[in-house]
Amino acid sequence: MIPIIEKTFPIILPRDINVWMSKDQDRVLLYSDTVISPYYQLYPDVTVDGEWVVFEGGKLIRVDNQQRREIIQDYGSKIPIDVIYEDGKFLPVYKGLRGILVNGKKYSDYSTKYGFKVLVNSGITLITPEGKVIEKDKPNYYRIFSDYISLVYDNYSLVVDRRGNVKKYNKPAIYLATTSLGDLYQTINGRIIVDSLDYDLLGVCSSDVYYLGESYNGIFISCEGKVKYFYKGGWSYLGQIELNPHSSDVGQNIIALTNSYTQVYSYNLKKIFSLKNIQLLKIIGNKIVALSRGNKIFIISPHEEEGLISVSRAEIGYKLFISGYLKGEVHIGSRLVETGRKVENDNLIISIEPSKLDGNYVEDIIKIINEVYEYVYPVRVESEKASIDVKNIRLKMAEGNGRYVYDKESNAVLEGYLNYRIKSNLYKAIVLKARNKEVKYEIAGTDGELRFTLPFYKPDILEETIQIYVQRGSRTEDTYELTVKPDILNKKGIMSSSTIIEDSKRIKVRKIINKEFVWEEREEYPEVYDNLVVGKVGDYVNVEGNTIQVVKGAREVEIKRDNIRRKYVVYGIDNPVNIESIKIVGEDLYVLLRKDFENIPVSGIYGTQMDTTTGNELRFKLDPVYDEVIVITTLGGLKWKNTYKLENVLNNAIKIASCAATKLKEELETFGIV
Repeated sequence: MIPIIEKTFPIILPRDINVWMSKDQDRVLLYSDTVISPYYQLYPDVTVDGEWVVFEGGKLIRVDNQQRREIIQDYGSKIPIDVIYEDGKFLPVYKGLRGILVNGKKYSDYSTKYGFKVLVNSGITLITPEGKVIEKDKPNYYRIFSDYISLVYDNYSLVVDRRGNVKKYNKPAIYLATTSLGDLYQTINGRIIVDSLDYDLLGVCSSDVYYLGESYNGIFISCEGKVKYFYKGGWSYLGQIELNPHSSDVGQNIIALTNSYTQVYSYNLKKIFSLKNIQLLKIIGNKIVALSRGNKIFIISPHEEEGLISVSRAEIGYKLFISGYLKGEVHIGSRLVETGRKVENDNLIISIEPSKLDGNYVEDIIKIINEVYEYVYPVRVESEKASIDVKNIRLKMAEGNGRYVYDKESNAVLEGYLNYRIKSNLYKAIVLKARNKEVKYEIAGTDGELRFTLPFYKPDILEETIQIYVQRGSRTEDTYELTVKPDILNKKGIMSSSTIIEDSKRIKVRKIINKEFVWEEREEYPEVYDNLVVGKVGDYVNVEGNTIQVVKGAREVEIKRDNIRRKYVVYGIDNPVNIESIKIVGEDLYVLLRKDFENIPVSGIYGTQMDTTTGNELRFKLDPVYDEVIVITTLGGLKWKNTYKLENVLNNAIKIASCAATKLKEELETFGIV
């Protein structure tokens, strides 16, 4: 048998609350120990009606289905130990030196579990999870279960359920369940009894007994975590469970016991599968309703394994069929490799192959893993060994200094044909290697023939060892070696000669060429040329018919044409002279220069005047008629001509002269001259 996930969905719960499941006829409900819980149905469909009210950190908080939180009451510094919901009101429970205080009344004891609230004084007051108040005489003993409270008196017992219904039983013992043998009880001193004509005392348990359920194999209980079942007059041990009884359950046909894992048994107590990460569960019919530790609800049913998963041969490799009923991640064992997957009619089809094609049978497993179970399926497949066959192989080698026409670093070439058969859908390639050279041929199909050519350099005429690698996927599938004797080709062919110029070399080349090899002899002579071209920055220069823009500094360019290849350095020079300032001194105009180099000849033109200097200034007689100076710089055959306007200089001079005249006039007036 195998677990089938019929449905799964997440649930969102307030933090730090205790929850459990209960069966109500054909429904499974989720309850909690919060002050108020919504109606939460998990099966057969999901229904949530109402909101949560939790008591947390001294505050009463309303939590809706979107987990939005609203503080209803903040108790401040006077924090109660609990809050009771009674008849539509929230009543804080305080504990003092003299007992328990609720709504102005004092009680000697208070306990709460599974949403029930119990207040004890001379009598007992029970508040159900739905807020109903039941008052009874004080019992000798009571125990709170998830769906009811059992009260034990001298000659009888009472059961109060979640809705506030009260039922009386004739035995003065803790009511556990109604079974096919009759009503099942545990006395205060631990005796397990039944209201039956055939049996009275069934056994003894020194701790609290939890009734798990009844199947075709009898009545199942838990005593100190040990699961026992009573059948035909005796008890048998089945297994150990966690102290939380809500993670285990017994149905007519299925039994689920949770310890570190959840072991699921059929009605005849044969283990059928295991579950993991189970927090709570209930069995209803042939289905398991489980809450995982990741807060997801799973509806699980047992199913026959046949037809859900299978492996069959395909044209290449094998086909793994996984039914859509199987939910989870598929993990392929390390001795297998996946080559593709697709979905057909909600079923998963995975193409697999042995990870190594060695001709042997391969045994491995396929795992289907989800949050609550891990299914392992054994697989046995056969691998077909990859095969290759080399034909018409020949190793050609040029005598002397001959080189292969298509690879000038090689003097030999291996040629031939290779038949291959590699039954795989993975990436495939065949690699041939000789010395430090190799060639790879990628293969699209599974079998065929390829013609190979491998040029390489061979330093001797001895036999050569050739390696052949079959690559598949990311690994080398197989390796082959063969030895080939070289066939030496003599220096014969068509002769030719040519001249090549490379920079400052003139090379005379004589060649003998056949279809595959070339023999070459070279003689070199000096070929002097001027490789430096100097120009002004921004200009264009012609270098052997090529127009080159001049940039500042050195720039290397290569000129190629016919059999000529030369390198030139184009050096760009910026204007080495700039005007630093212009000033007027008396009747003279001075142009002050800033030079990149000393002793550069500079000519200046101002109106009809001209001045030439290698120094740092040009001097002219001031002539207000003219408003510009032309500066001409010459350096190594290069000339720069720049024009500078004098408007600002003249305007400043006129202002200075005007101020001086005004001042002179004022001084003369003081002497009575003007």
